[in-house]
Amino acid sequence: MSIKLVRDAIRESPGFIRCSSDQWRPVRDEAEHAALLLKKIHEELGELLEAVASGDEAGIRLEGCDLLEVLTCFIHVRTGATPGQIARGIEKKQLERGGFYGGLVWDHP
Repeated sequence: MSIKLVRDAIRESPGFIRCSSDQWRPVRDEAEHAALLLKKIHEELGELLEAVASGDEAGIRLEGCDLLEVLTCFIHVRTGATPGQIARGIEKKQLERGGFYGGLVWDHP
């Protein structure tokens, strides 16, 4: 049997394949939640890389957003930080050290 973390409201989504109620359960604990989020991060990164390889700009945006959401949730589950706190942490680091938008490369020996 395989388990997969899915979106909280997936059962109410239009067009979703209906499953029996015994196929759904909450995560057992924080450790399982974090482990399933890490698995989901790998899944979403794979989907993002596929979109990049195929040149699918809309897919890159969609999968990038999915990956960002799962990463944010993982940080929240592991540290308790809210999405706002995480965003402020990113902004703080950008102000202190810059971001990655400029494309600066360090070609070190």
